[in-house]
Formats: sequence, structure tokens, C-alpha cells
Amino acid sequence: MSEREITIHVKVSRRMFMWGAAALLMFCSVNEVVSESLTMTTYYPAPSGVYKRLTATDRAAIGGGAYTTSAAPPGGLIVSGNVGIGTITPVATLDVGGVGAIKFPVGTSAERPLNLPKGSFRYNTNIDKMEFYNGTKWKTISYISDSDFSCTGGNTVMDIGGYRIHTFTTSGVLTVNGSGIVDVLVVGGGGGGGMYIGGGGGGGGIVVSNSASLTAGTYGVTVGAGGTGGIAYIQGSRGSDSIFNGLTAGGGGGGGTTNGANSPGTSGRANNGSGGGDSGYNAGSGGAGNGSGHAGGGRGGGGGIATGAGGGGGAGGAGSTADSSGGTYLGGAGGPGMAYPYAGSMVTYGGGGGGGGGPYGAAGGSGGAGGGGHGEKDGVTPGGAGTVNTGGGGGGIGGSGCGGAGGSGIVIIRYQL
Repeated sequence: MSEREITIHVKVSRRMFMWGAAALLMFCSVNEVVSESLTMTTYYPAPSGVYKRLTATDRAAIGGGAYTTSAAPPGGLIVSGNVGIGTITPVATLDVGGVGAIKFPVGTSAERPLNLPKGSFRYNTNIDKMEFYNGTKWKTISYISDSDFSCTGGNTVMDIGGYRIHTFTTSGVLTVNGSGIVDVLVVGGGGGGGMYIGGGGGGGGIVVSNSASLTAGTYGVTVGAGGTGGIAYIQGSRGSDSIFNGLTAGGGGGGGTTNGANSPGTSGRANNGSGGGDSGYNAGSGGAGNGSGHAGGGRGGGGGIATGAGGGGGAGGAGSTADSSGGTYLGGAGGPGMAYPYAGSMVTYGGGGGGGGGPYGAAGGSGGAGGGGHGEKDGVTPGGAGTVNTGGGGGGIGGSGCGGAGGSGIVIIRYQL
């Protein structure tokens, strides 16, 4: 049988050929496509589909027109349309769905980056607040209340460090519009110092609240007066309480006076006033400080020994016992107060008054930090008065003059703008 050659012509369209090629690429095992550039388009025969992993080692671009890889920054991604995270229907440039949160960059003030575009955000750990870059410097993002919250009232009103600060140096009324959260500092009046080797007056109590909720209305504000200094062998009187919205800061105790009955210092008022110091002829422990968990709980005044008087207690520590070493008969120092930033800067309140000095010209004790008045030596010069609006205790006097008056208290209300 003779051989015959049979030729079969198979006609494949270009479209069918491309489908076959695409199928071959899809089902063949390929480790990696080594390419400097891969362009994905929306038309055939683009390598479209579901990718388990896609890595761009340099840069990537999604979109058309000017959105090309050459326009993207090194290691960056540019997108022409809306980006959705946790949503398949983004309606904004960046649309984050779900009920979670967005984490912003976090750092200190020293770590603030410069030369950023306007509107850049970060969280500052030094001030515990969000901040934004305005093109020149970083600015704190002010608190925005759910309502139009504002207040009127006070002897002074100042805007400092993102806060509006209402300061009451005398009693008055705070009028509140809307509802909001405020920080409150309440300081009681300081106790008066004693006379005739008299003890120092106790510092006023201190109460603070960083989350007081106020609603629309009027709120009375009471600023406690300082106690009067001892005279005619009577103890220095206690300071008066300061009160705001249920917060009460007690007045400091009065300094003891030597009157033949060895009058001791009196205790502080309203659960948190500091005690007055003992007189020079009373070797007791001084007036009891009343600290029941409030910030600035009082401490007892120092006990007078020999012929020196004890210092008044302060909001931050006890008054010192009189020093009779070497026959000096020096008055004890007043106890320290405590510092707070509510006035726009750190201010110390509630210092105890210094105890009066003994005979023979012995010096009185120094007043405690926070407005405590200094003690005076034997003579007729009055003991140092406590500084007004600090709640400092008055200083005692070693002679027959008058003990120093206690400093008045203060009430400060502030809220974020």
C-alpha cells in the first residue's frame, strides 16, 4: 500500500489562542514572575483574579492617568479613588468601618516632626492630648463639648493653655450654660497664729476634682476667710471652710497660746484642714490634722517644747516641733503645702504658719511653702500673716502681741476650650 500524506488544517482564532495561553499560564506551576514592572488593567488579557499574596518591593499605584508607579514615592502607595478599610462601600477619601479605633502616631514634644503638611495629626504623651500641625507649629486640639458649654463668674477669667479658668478670690456665683466637665480646686482658709510663744496656724484643707459634671444653672461659691490671730491670751481662730458644688475644704486649725492653761493648737475643720501648732509651754503633739482621703489632708502641728512653739501643719506635711537645742528656743517651721496647676501654672497652697520664738530674742519658725506666715520672736511685732488666697496659716508670735492672721482660701474652676 502506498503511503499518503494527510495534512489537517486547524484554524484557531486569535481570541481562542489567547484563551488557551491564559489557561496554560493559569494551570502551569510557576514559582515567580520575574519582572521589573507589572501592569494590571481592566481589560483582556489582564492577569485579573483573586491573589492570595501580592507584594510590591518598590512602589505601587492604583488608578489611572497620573497615578502611575513612577509618580508614587519609593516604598509608597498612591490611590486615585476612595479607600475603604472594613467597608466595601467607601464614601470618603478614607472610610474606616467597624467599631474599633484609628491609631495615630504617638510621641513626646521633643519627637515632634517638622516640615509636615498642614492638618497632620499625632498624640503627644507629654500633655496627653491630640495635636495638629498648622504649617508652622504644633497646636493642641481643644476639647469640644457636646453642647455649647460656657460659664460666667469669678473675680478673674483667663484663657491659658487651652483652658478657661474662673478664679474666685471672694465668694460669688458661677453661672453655667449647657452641660460639661470641669476641673475644680477648693482651698479652705488658713488658721490664725497664736500669741505669747504661740503656735503657727494650720494650713487650709485642699479638695480637687478633675471630673466634676455641671449642668445649666447657678452654683454658689464660698471662699473661706482666714482665721484671726490670737490676742489677749486667746488661741488663734480656725479658718473658714471653702465650698463649691458639694466639695468642702476645711479651714486650718488655730495656733495654741500660752495662757497659764497651756492652750494647745486646735484641729483643722471639715475633715481636711491642717492642725495648728502648740504653744511654747505645751509639749503635746499640736492640733490634730483632719485628713480623710481628700487631697491635701491636714497634718498635726509640731508640739511646743521648752519655750519654743510648734509650727502649724500644712496640706503636704506636719509642722515642725520647736527647736530648743543649745537653749535656742527657736519656733518650729510650718508644714509644707501642696502644688497644683489649676491657676495656669503650678501654685502651692495650704502651707502651715511658723511657730513663735521663745524668750531672749529667739527667732520664730519659717512659714511652710504655700503661703504660711513666718513666726515672730519675743516682742510686739505681729506674727506673719498667711498669704491671701493660698489658705496659708498665720505665724505665731513669741511675745504679747498678736498672732498672724490666716490667709483666705480660693476656689478655681477650669474647663477645656
